[in-house]
Amino acid sequence: MKWSSNPLEKGHKKAYLSSLMLHIYAQLFEEGHEPTSLKWSYPSSMVGDILNQYRGIYDSLSEISPIVESKGY
Repeated sequence: MKWSSNPLEKGHKKAYLSSLMLHIYAQLFEEGHEPTSLKWSYPSSMVGDILNQYRGIYDSLSEISPIVESKGY
């Protein structure tokens, strides 16, 4: 699945990464941490269209991120 360029698989990748991200945040919050950012890393062997596909997925995950920017209050 991770190396597939099939459009159907993109939905599976996004669902999996969304679930993983929310699980990570839940665990951090449960442990008393308040994350301010999350950095993704890519395998060095991942290049071209697959890498761009994952970048697009990771960028879209900011829509469901529980991180709230400080407003200075």
